[in-house]
Parts: sequence; C-alpha cells; structure tokens
Amino acid sequence: MNLCHIRGGIKCYKHDVKTGLRTIVKFKKGIVFFQTIIDSNSSFDFVTFLNSSSFEGSTFKDQVYFRHTNLRNIICFNKTVFNSKILFYETRFHQPSYFEDSSFLDNTFFDNVTFNDLVRFNNVKFKGGIDFYKTKFRNTTYFTTAEIYKKVKFEEVTFSDIIYLILLTFKEEGQIIISDTKIDSCSFLSTDFKYIEFINVEWLMRNKKIHLLDEILLGKYYDKQKYIKYVEILYRQLKSKYLDKKDYNLADDFLHGEYRMKLKQKKGPSWEWLYKVTSDFGMNWWKSLLFIGIFIIFFSILTWLEMIIIPTSNESLLLVEYDQLENKYISVYSNFVGIKFISDFLLSLGYHSLNSLLVPQKIFLNNSLITSIISRIENIIVVTLSLLSAFAIRRKFRH
Repeated sequence: MNLCHIRGGIKCYKHDVKTGLRTIVKFKKGIVFFQTIIDSNSSFDFVTFLNSSSFEGSTFKDQVYFRHTNLRNIICFNKTVFNSKILFYETRFHQPSYFEDSSFLDNTFFDNVTFNDLVRFNNVKFKGGIDFYKTKFRNTTYFTTAEIYKKVKFEEVTFSDIIYLILLTFKEEGQIIISDTKIDSCSFLSTDFKYIEFINVEWLMRNKKIHLLDEILLGKYYDKQKYIKYVEILYRQLKSKYLDKKDYNLADDFLHGEYRMKLKQKKGPSWEWLYKVTSDFGMNWWKSLLFIGIFIIFFSILTWLEMIIIPTSNESLLLVEYDQLENKYISVYSNFVGIKFISDFLLSLGYHSLNSLLVPQKIFLNNSLITSIISRIENIIVVTLSLLSAFAIRRKFRH
C-alpha cells in the first residue's frame, strides 16, 4: 500500500473455531506500507512475516503491538513515525532490521525481544522513553548519531556482537541507563558519559584492568591516529565520573586507561613511558619499591668499586650520612604505623635524597668527583621512585 491513509487500524489475527483462541497468521509474501498513515491502533500479534516487509515512511498515529511476532525476513521501518506507544513483546527478528531516521514520539518497549541479525537505529529520534528489557542483540547493532530526548534504558540486555552507541546527541531530559548488563562489546566513541549511567555492569577486562572496546578497535575499525584522542577523552570522563562517586577502584582503572592513551600518542621514550615502567602509572607501589632496592644496591656496588679503585677516607662521611638518615626517620617511626608508615617512610627517604642532592657540599665534602656524581644520580632516582611508591600506596589505601 503506497501513499495510503487508513482511517482505522490494522489488525492481523484469526481465531481457532474450536477453541476460540487467537492463532498464528502467516504472510507468505512480503507486505509494503510505503508512506502510509494509520490512524487507529494496530496489532501484528502472533503474525509471521515469511518475506521481506516494509513500513518505510509510514506514520502510526495510535498504539502499535508486535507481540509474539515472528519476522523471518528483512523488516524496514526507515523514516517511520510512531506517535503513540509501541510494544514489541517476545518478537523475533531473524534477518536485518532497519529503523533508520525514524521517530519514536512516545514510550516504546522492547521486552524479551531477540534480534538475530544486523540492527540499525541510525539517526533515530527517541523523543519518548525507550525500554530494552531482556533484549538480545546477537549481531552488530548501530545507534549512531541517534538523538536522545528522554530516558533510554538497557536492562539485563545481551550484547553478543559490537553495539555502536557513538556520536549520540542528548537533548532535554535525554539520558541512557545501562543496568545488569555485560558491556564488553559496546563502543561509545564521541559520546558524552555525563549522560550515561552504569548500574551493576560488567566491563571488558584485560590484564586485570578495565578496557573500553574503543581502545581495542583502534587500528582495526577506527583510524588510530584520528581517534586515539577521543578514546583518551572517554577514559578521562569515566575517571571523573567515578571520582565524583568516590569509587576509587574504578576511577583508578580509567585513569590507567587515560595514561595508556597518552603513552600510545608518544613517539620514543617519554615521561608516560617512565611512569609506566617504574610504577604502572602510579598503580603498583611494589614495582617502585623493587626499583628503589635495585638502584640502591646497584649504586652501592658502584660506590664500593670506586672506593677500591680510588681509595679515600669515607668513614666520617658514612657516619654523617647514617646520623642524618637516623634523625630524619626517628619521628616517622614514633608517629606512624602500618601502610601510612610505609608511605611516610618513603616520603622521608625521598626528602633525604632530595636534600642530599640540593645541598651537596654537606654530604660530598670528602668524596671524590666520581663518588659525588654517582651519589647525585642515585639521589635523583631515589627521590623519584620514593615519591611514586608513596603516592601509589596512598592511592591504593585512600578509601
């Protein structure tokens, strides 16, 4: 039916003569309602579409029901306007489904719906509330450049393939709520996380850290040079979101992701590279402690070798250094215990090394030039590693 105006509704059902119950209606050939206006409520309950069908450009002015509907072939709702409530209940889409450039002006429900093939909601206007409850997306799904005016909920939804929630625009009361859902296959590129709420979701994990799918897709589906900065922004937004909620574990994971993106944008050795190697971006305090021990042993051996090669009287120097170190830490021993003690001990160690570096004439008075140089290098490294380890400890146990 092309360019038609149906004053009534469309109701496709028949009853069993014996039982009086509604039975399944099958359309063996495809049906087409092109730019058709349907005034009253319509029902396609218990209908099976065996061939491709289309409602492209049509307008449903009243409620529409697709309950227990079986769509075995392609279905097209492109540029369709739904003015009233729509209910898809236990509907099965077996082939690609198209809702591109459509408008949902009232509440829409996808309850226990299964999409077995490609789904496209590109450029859709969700002006009413949308509920996807226990809906299964078994193939690639696109919500690209959709406009969100009210709440769009994904509750207990299954995503078996990539779902593109990208380039979304939020207007008026627009918001997305994703709850009780595994979101390891969701892409959010260029979408503002300020308008997305995550409740009891399961993130994509790699090496015990949360990764956004967008990071994985860099170089595969997304141009790395062009979009890596956008992925960094996503991590930064999520970090801020969870810091505001005082969920420091998740915030740290997203901070780690932000630094990973910064590191991937650098060419050659950089501060981010050093930060990762020595403390895993400030997340691994044991790593910093290990490096402190390694460097102290290494430079002690260098100093010992230098003293053998160039004998000097260093006894008074060692006593001075020992006394200064003991005095620096004695107040720490008496005031702090446990994890806080360790972090403050490291801060004191860093302070001592920094003081040795900034006031070399007091420490290196009797040293040879080589010993002084070795000690200065050691102090620079110890200062850096001590601070990194101390701050990592405070981050780990701040809550």
